[in-house]
Amino acid sequence: MEKQLNRDIKSVMSEFPEVGIILEEFDIGCTTCGVGICLLKDIISIHDVPKQVEELMMKRIEKAIYPERNIEINIQSEGIPQQQSTKTELIYSRPMKMLVDEHIVIKELLKLIPDVCNYIVHSQSIDRNMMADIIDFIRSYADGFHHAKEEDILFPYANRGVDIIEAMEMDHIEGRGYVASMIKGIKANDKNLLIESLKNYGTLLQEHIKKEDEILYPWLDRILNDEIIDEMNQRFIATDASFDNYNRKYVDVIEKLKNKFA
Repeated sequence: MEKQLNRDIKSVMSEFPEVGIILEEFDIGCTTCGVGICLLKDIISIHDVPKQVEELMMKRIEKAIYPERNIEINIQSEGIPQQQSTKTELIYSRPMKMLVDEHIVIKELLKLIPDVCNYIVHSQSIDRNMMADIIDFIRSYADGFHHAKEEDILFPYANRGVDIIEAMEMDHIEGRGYVASMIKGIKANDKNLLIESLKNYGTLLQEHIKKEDEILYPWLDRILNDEIIDEMNQRFIATDASFDNYNRKYVDVIEKLKNKFA
């Protein structure tokens, strides 16, 4: 089993699809992760799986990988069900809560992407003013403000060599690629490219935010000490002060878009 524990989760699930099904049953969404570079052994610590649940889950995973071993799983004696959610109520430290609150603003834009795409389809030409607002929001708020706080402040505290941090950074890079494609579509008056890029960006960011809110931030709150959390909080406050009125400005962009599609 040691060999399998040290493999990346995507390759394990590819060879043994039942492993992905088991993880989904325990509310661990590795099957929907677009990166999947985390090692199987790290999934447990990153997701903070309770000890009893971990033992049951790992027995089921081992049984799926090595059916010839006839591994017995005595559910009744262990007193826990075959499937059990690993999720608990999430309580964040102050700096993590700041990032979660920024996600709320970003998710408001993501919710509007289907309306934006539908509008583009039925419009005679691409609304360049609308797209200028959207791209400014993504580049200035989601990336230049929010993602920059993560990359410049949060991630270095966590150690950039950790798989989940690398996965989040790869998501950021992929998102920038979709924005570049949006701009290319606008310049070429290519509605199909623009719509495809918007949809891909929306799908990526929805999953990315879910991974950060439910996995990354809680994990960092567990492993970082109070001194580091306090230092990070002060640096976030200073960063926010240098981007005065950013939240208000981009909340207004969202409201403007909502009114357009009302």
